[in-house]
Amino acid sequence: MGGAETGAIKCFPDEPCDPPMKSVTTYVTFARTGHPIVRARVTGGSFALHLVPAVYTLALSPPPAGDVMPARVRVPRVGVVRLHVVVQPTP
Repeated sequence: MGGAETGAIKCFPDEPCDPPMKSVTTYVTFARTGHPIVRARVTGGSFALHLVPAVYTLALSPPPAGDVMPARVRVPRVGVVRLHVVVQPTP
């Protein structure tokens, strides 16, 4: 390909270039007042972890260019929570 390096990222001139998705590790973080933050690594678009019952504030690391929805989740004493996290882009 005309002297291009294998695996090199090409961007259009004068436009920002996002890193390849596989080079960035994403975490979902769960925080509650007075306790350490718990984080789960996102693998293949999924994550799983066990949390004690409480209300948690969600965030992503690295932070996305938008709002994380839902912003809070309640973990019940009994049962499983299946969570679908969406990033609403900032206009």
